[in-house]
Amino acid sequence: MNFDPQVEASLQALMNLLEDEAPEMAQLLREGKEKGTEPHILLMSLMEFFRQRPDMAQMLEALTLQAFAPLRETSALEPLIPPEPIPVVMHPEGKSPKLNPLYEAALSEQIQFDRDIPELRTGPLPDGVSPAVPVDTDVRNPVALGDMLGRASQDVQEEQRARKDEVAALLADPLGADRIYALVAQEVRLQEDTRMLQVLSSTMVDLDGYRRGEMPALRSVPEPAGASLLALTPEEEAEATWQFLSTTQGRRTALRALRGLMWMSLTKEGLDVSISTEKPQPGKQILAYASWSLSMGEEHATQARFAYVDMAAAVLTKGLMEKLQERVPVTLEIVTVDTVDVRRVGWAARLIPQERY
Repeated sequence: MNFDPQVEASLQALMNLLEDEAPEMAQLLREGKEKGTEPHILLMSLMEFFRQRPDMAQMLEALTLQAFAPLRETSALEPLIPPEPIPVVMHPEGKSPKLNPLYEAALSEQIQFDRDIPELRTGPLPDGVSPAVPVDTDVRNPVALGDMLGRASQDVQEEQRARKDEVAALLADPLGADRIYALVAQEVRLQEDTRMLQVLSSTMVDLDGYRRGEMPALRSVPEPAGASLLALTPEEEAEATWQFLSTTQGRRTALRALRGLMWMSLTKEGLDVSISTEKPQPGKQILAYASWSLSMGEEHATQARFAYVDMAAAVLTKGLMEKLQERVPVTLEIVTVDTVDVRRVGWAARLIPQERY
């Protein structure tokens, strides 16, 4: 089988590393290649090898990441701009379109962690699910961030409950239906049926900044006092940290702090840096790119005392400075890494030329 030259080079680099670090594994692979062993037979041999030497599995993962690092960097494909998902595909036999299985699987994984994805919802929030709401803050403490996310969610729930009471009171009024119709009469011609009335009343519960079909807006929540954080149990700290790190809106919440930390560090390096809070666009010249992510283990398997935001800022800044070859005025863009399908999350950053440059 002929591979792309970059892939071939990375495979050879992996074999060279294995020769030095894991000669037994290298020998197994080399003999399999020389003898033309069937792939499934070779795979079974490798599985038996790892069963006897579980430590070697971790070593192989580390060596593979090291060997394929150049390939990952050169095949960034417009870093920071994830490909647009294709939610619907045509049925091969010409029947009605169906949900893309890959999109459905990715959505299922995201729901597992986020529970609520308001920008993809068309109906009301399911019972027992808390609103997913990001917070506008530069706080970096993971426990404090998780606490603030929880309180922002509670605030939205209370506002929704109050709005539901208003709608219920309106519907209880003999003229309630007519009043609801009047609210939308300029945009939609409605027939008087119960189902449409239910849909309308449900839609009226949506709040500014938290509407179905839209990305939730950042909300302001007071930073928790130090005393309240000290009163938390280790289990509560782990829960709060997990809430921050494992959810899409939690990682969005950290963007403001990341931008501030990285702007200060890049400025100290002598760079003329501006910050963009807009969604990165394709077609830009990329001067430098870096990412930092970590693998999520089981639920609540997070370190409440670990400075995730500070670590990410330091690694991203170092990565950008190592790749930046020209000291020109730059714009810093940062986005979240949300590859929950492989349980890796974090943040990525890139430098592009400033518009005026």
